[in-house]
Amino acid sequence: ETVSFYLATGLRKVAQGGGVDNENITVHEVPLASIDTWLAEQVKLGKALDPRIYTGLYFLKSQS
Repeated sequence: ETVSFYLATGLRKVAQGGGVDNENITVHEVPLASIDTWLAEQVKLGKALDPRIYTGLYFLKSQS
């Protein structure tokens, strides 16, 4: 499996998100400044996090 990361800038939200009618997707908007704490809380709640989340965040944080 191959994963690609893209940095998009100048975006604006145009819909709530969450998928289409037959999907049950929850969108979480978390400020980058508090993402580490939020992710740690999710792990404590027993949620499985894909390690690629941390890879993407590493590259995002290295841009600032």
